[in-house]
Amino acid sequence: MKIIKIDTDLVPFIWPYVSELLKKPLDRSFGELEVEHIYSYLAEGHQDLWIVKDTDNKIITVCTAQIVIYPMQKVYQIILVGGEGFKVKEWVDKCWNKDSPILKYAKEQNCVRIETIVRDGFVKILSKYGFNKTATVLNKMLEEK
Repeated sequence: MKIIKIDTDLVPFIWPYVSELLKKPLDRSFGELEVEHIYSYLAEGHQDLWIVKDTDNKIITVCTAQIVIYPMQKVYQIILVGGEGFKVKEWVDKCWNKDSPILKYAKEQNCVRIETIVRDGFVKILSKYGFNKTATVLNKMLEEK
């Protein structure tokens, strides 16, 4: 398995291979974004695109991320993760072990931590890689008047 950060200028070429995987997490959102918005963020360099390829060179997981600059620190924020569910444990281990290219990149950018919002099922999975649950995000839809 290999993790690769895609250069911004290559986004248009790889997009046909990753767009369907990015639609998966958007299906669980509240409709604030569509996949075309993600393409724009990536193509314009506002977010980074990471892919995970299996040993057969098939893309099995994609991830978007961005650097968030707070007054006191920089954080690498994982925005979307979409992949093939049956290989979750494999790609999660590859993404978050100590040799992960994602962690290396975040450190090179002087980020002090990784930040992400995940479904409850990932809390237990990611805790063994040093992720700690610090909050729970709840949403209430407002009724139209």
